[in-house]
Amino acid sequence: MSETIIANLNKKEFIADFIYSAGYFICGIIFIYWLTEAYLKLKLVYTELSGTNSQILLSWFIPVVNFFKPYNLMIELFTYSKKLLANSNNTNKLKIFLVQIWWPLWLIEKVFYIYKSNLKPDIFDIQANIDFCILNLICILISTLLSVVTISMLANYNTHQNLINSLVEENKN
Repeated sequence: MSETIIANLNKKEFIADFIYSAGYFICGIIFIYWLTEAYLKLKLVYTELSGTNSQILLSWFIPVVNFFKPYNLMIELFTYSKKLLANSNNTNKLKIFLVQIWWPLWLIEKVFYIYKSNLKPDIFDIQANIDFCILNLICILISTLLSVVTISMLANYNTHQNLINSLVEENKN
């Protein structure tokens, strides 16, 4: 009886993980598209920005590089956008500290999910399944916190997006 319950829970967890992965993939594509658009638009004014179209995309997928380059790109985006806004006497400020919170959370989440994906508890070992569920709950908690910070970061940038776009148009090199 308990083996059937555990097998059903594992099946439901697999379905939930699949839905999470699909959503994560779709949001990742949208995020990278947004970052590329915002960054390259800002690069029209600040040619010293270090990223190119391909670097923005590839920096997320190349091992070792993906531990620092996406963060550098986001810091540049926020720093130079803040500089552009300051030149226009805008009193609302971009919150760079959100990027500084977002990135460590992103790395921590990846470490937890990599660790979790390497665990394959025996479906008949109840304690192993309980431990795996606890780890899964921790992963979900970190992902939720990361999502809230990411949404806050993007919402903060979005409040300035139209002004930044118009300032870029005015100041193109």
